[in-house]
Amino acid sequence: AVREISEKERRPRRVLCSNLPYNAATPLLANIAVDDQQIGISEAIATIQLEMAQRMMAVPGDSNYGALSALMALRAEGKIIRRVGGEVFWPRPQVDSAVIRLEFKPWDERSGLRRDEAGGFQAFLQKLFSQRRKMIRAVLKPLNIPENLPINPDARAEDLSPGQLLALFRATATR
Repeated sequence: AVREISEKERRPRRVLCSNLPYNAATPLLANIAVDDQQIGISEAIATIQLEMAQRMMAVPGDSNYGALSALMALRAEGKIIRRVGGEVFWPRPQVDSAVIRLEFKPWDERSGLRRDEAGGFQAFLQKLFSQRRKMIRAVLKPLNIPENLPINPDARAEDLSPGQLLALFRATATR
């Protein structure tokens, strides 16, 4: 429906602007990033739970860094525009919120992640980060990490950059 409306009204740019329910924000934004439906949302401006915004924008080494952080780093340029206290909502939530902006990268080799591998990469990240305290060699067992990859097999997923995680996914997906 989104593509049909966009084409009918000759509005090629597709932007999500929303105050997202906290329980729906993570799957919705991750699905937009993976874009299995090929809707092609170019930008999202949304109010989400502050904790989730911090996880989404986290970098390796940050305690909030996880599967969503790595996926979003490869798919979008993002930032927290502003924090929003609970006092601006009614009824007042027990958490703080943040307004975020995500500008999704085009699907090409320069952006790193290709559309045809995005879903598999997302599942790979979920597997790696679901066992945060394990070394990647243990999580990926029985697969071996190729020796030509500059990745320490004793590292944990949270120690690897989004680019390293993508390289690891590609190397192990072909085996």
